[in-house]
Amino acid sequence: LRAIESRGQLVIAVAIQAFNVALMAALRNRIMGVPSEAKGQIPHLSIDEIEILEGLIAAALEEVADGHDDDDAEGYP
Repeated sequence: LRAIESRGQLVIAVAIQAFNVALMAALRNRIMGVPSEAKGQIPHLSIDEIEILEGLIAAALEEVADGHDDDDAEGYP
């Protein structure tokens, strides 16, 4: 294992997991910022419309996090 690791051929699962957690957190934060960015680009959007967008995005993120993506035709969790 040490020889494989020294050649850069061993991937440490903990490092991959930490990277994925950071990546998903950044992705979530960016996606949750879309409604406010939309308000900046489409000023006539009402507060109610922004809240609807926030709710739809939050629900979609929760579905994916729970493994219940209804749009997944392949049936992968």
